[in-house]
Amino acid sequence: MRREGYEVSVSRPEVILKKIDGVVMEPVERVVVNVPEIYSGSVISKLNLRKGIMVSMMPDGNYVKIEYMVPTRGLLGYRTELINDSRGEGTMVRIFDHYEKFKR
Repeated sequence: MRREGYEVSVSRPEVILKKIDGVVMEPVERVVVNVPEIYSGSVISKLNLRKGIMVSMMPDGNYVKIEYMVPTRGLLGYRTELINDSRGEGTMVRIFDHYEKFKR
């Protein structure tokens, strides 16, 4: 993209891996998803496929609050899937939590 003398190059997102004592470590994020109860099964199955581990699940009226620990590489591209699966009613908040041994 060029504009007013600046040139910016945009590339695909990459996950930053660390090597500690010869062990490859990857970032893990805490993810909180609020979704209508009828769509919760789809969200849970997709996050499990992305190597996520469920921490908690609490009902909140017609919605369900689901908390997961998911490797960052598993979350790349998930936002679009969540919007499609929940018909636009789901929300997701994510924050870096820690580095963990690389999951195969």
